[in-house]
Amino acid sequence: LQIVEASSQLVLSPRAHAASEHHYARLQWRIGAIASVLLYFGAAIAVYPQIEDWTMIETLYFSVEVLTTVGYGDVAPTHSTTRLFAIFHILFGLMVMLSVVGEMLGDIVEQFFDDVVDAIHDNIAEGDSDSKLANFLQRCLILGIMIAFGANSPL
Repeated sequence: LQIVEASSQLVLSPRAHAASEHHYARLQWRIGAIASVLLYFGAAIAVYPQIEDWTMIETLYFSVEVLTTVGYGDVAPTHSTTRLFAIFHILFGLMVMLSVVGEMLGDIVEQFFDDVVDAIHDNIAEGDSDSKLANFLQRCLILGIMIAFGANSPL
C-alpha cells in the first residue's frame, strides 16, 4: 500500500484506497460464493434424503452431477415434490457455477490486461517494439484459445 503522511496522521493515497476497496469487495464476493455453494449442498442434503430416501453419497453425487451439468441420469428424483424442488435447485446451482467461472475468467482477463499495459509501458520506455509486440500477440492468441475452450489456468 502507498501511504502518505499528512499532518502527523497516516492516510491511504487514492490509488491505495481504491486497491483496498477492490480487495475488500473481492473478499466479500468470495465469502458470498462459499456461502452459496454451502447453501446449494445444504439444501440438497436437507431435502433429497428425506423425500427420495437417498443416502448422503447419492445426494452429493446427484448434486455434483447437476452442478457440473454432466447429467448421467442414473440418479434422479422420482417424487413430484423433489422434481419441483430440483428445478429451482438446479437453476440456483447453475447460477452459482456460472458466477464462479465468470469471476475466475475475469481474474485471468484482468491479469492479462495488467500485463499488456505493463508491456506497452515497458515498450515505450525501452523502444524495443518487435519482441514486445510478438509477446503481446502470443498472449492474445493464448487468451483467445483459453476463452474458446474454457481453460481456467492463468497465463
